[in-house]
Amino acid sequence: MPASVRVALWATAAIANSADLKDVAARALPDMDHVDGLQTTLEVWRDLGERVVLVGLPRSGDTTSIPQGSTEFVDAAVQAEEAVYVPGIGAALVPEIETLAPTGIKGGKHNGRL
Repeated sequence: MPASVRVALWATAAIANSADLKDVAARALPDMDHVDGLQTTLEVWRDLGERVVLVGLPRSGDTTSIPQGSTEFVDAAVQAEEAVYVPGIGAALVPEIETLAPTGIKGGKHNGRL
């Protein structure tokens, strides 16, 4: 399941239940060794009144699942084939996932920034 889908589900549930957003990364992305900026962004979105985190899974030639945005955002979302966004303030995040171990090594480390 794409990282953005997992983040959208866990973040929306945490916001709806007034839960601590610090647990979202660990629960949604247990396969990532490091996640940068997600908790702070989710807290800002919540504090600005957002109540749902949505997910888009765009493909080249079909960007209807993500909100309109800058060329940089759309290109990044299409390249990643995923993004999370909030409808009220019109903000979005696109994951940058890096493999930190050499290719082909089982159990490699992952670094995710969403």
